[in-house]
Amino acid sequence: GGQERTEMGYQALLYLVQLGSHSDAYDLALKYGEFRILMELSVDPVLNEPQHLVNASSDRKRHFEESQKRFEDSLSLGMNRFGNEIFSLFAFEWLESRGFIRLLLNRDNTEQKQLLDNYFSKKPKQSSNLLWIHELASDRPENAARAAVEQGSKLGIYGRPYGLKQSSILFSIARLCLLASEIEDIEQIQPSKHDDVAKLSQEIDRRIYLLRAQQSLGGENEQDEAAVKSIRDVVYAYVSQAPIVTEALAMRLIVSLEIINRAGSSLSDTEVNELRDMVWRSSVERELHRWVKIVEHCISSGVGSENVFSDEQLSGSLRQTAFYLVAADSTLTTRTLHDMQTRNVYRSITDQLIRSLNDSTPRMNITERTHAFDTDLAHIFEQLLQTTCQLAARN
Repeated sequence: GGQERTEMGYQALLYLVQLGSHSDAYDLALKYGEFRILMELSVDPVLNEPQHLVNASSDRKRHFEESQKRFEDSLSLGMNRFGNEIFSLFAFEWLESRGFIRLLLNRDNTEQKQLLDNYFSKKPKQSSNLLWIHELASDRPENAARAAVEQGSKLGIYGRPYGLKQSSILFSIARLCLLASEIEDIEQIQPSKHDDVAKLSQEIDRRIYLLRAQQSLGGENEQDEAAVKSIRDVVYAYVSQAPIVTEALAMRLIVSLEIINRAGSSLSDTEVNELRDMVWRSSVERELHRWVKIVEHCISSGVGSENVFSDEQLSGSLRQTAFYLVAADSTLTTRTLHDMQTRNVYRSITDQLIRSLNDSTPRMNITERTHAFDTDLAHIFEQLLQTTCQLAARN
């Protein structure tokens, strides 16, 4: 078939190259349209190392300049011979796939810049690592920001090695590109475009926050090869690794809730509710010892729902809990808390409280200790949470 004949022609010309007949191989490649040989004979590897020219000898610099000119002449010849679009698309793909990035992007004349635009427009958005660089070099910073977001999303797939660092860099680049775009267009920007830019800005900030939240966990997340973790894994890590100290615990839980809020489409509504319930449950469960003492105080002092706010010791103790700090920061409403209680979010904690109190005062009947609240121990705890929520709202 045609493909087999093409491969045979390539191998024949390659054999000429290996024999040292570069000129003959080039002429035949030009005659028969063997693009691979044309590119291989036109691109000197030295063209991929311009940084080495700073302290290079004059002969090496001259060799580089001659190689650069030879490539540009060959590129122009190929486009004239085979058509601008046909040859440029092959040449640009060849350069990108072999890492000649500077050579690919450094198109000086208007025609070749347009051809490079055409090359990138024909590629799937996430297939090239270079689109954002091309857009930025073409003085289109907003497009560069969008391209960097696309590429950052590609690299930030859950579980991909090195994804955390690479995607973090690209989203930071996107932020800088967007800032440049906003400064540039501040006078001419249209309302509709402003809305698009605002949405893009929010998406970039959201992704940067989530990535930095994972990096802040430390450990393996600080390593270059670290992968992006799922929102669920990050939230569970924040909660499970949270310190016992109340303020530090509360801060971790506050960040966990913010991560969930910023998760966007990464989480379903069911997953959002499940994770939020887990965080709020942990705000009490991680300080069970503190709540046991609070409940014991209520029982021993006979504090009821009608005078809980006047008991300075009790209100002070409630304000020192992680649950209070998180509720104050997150503006938790009593309705939202009631909904969680209805879903039995705190049921397991109530059971632990009952066991702990029975162990500490085994000879005291539970019903004898709950006369001030008119109900059982579970209701005491329920009211304490509601009271803490009200105290947080007053803060």
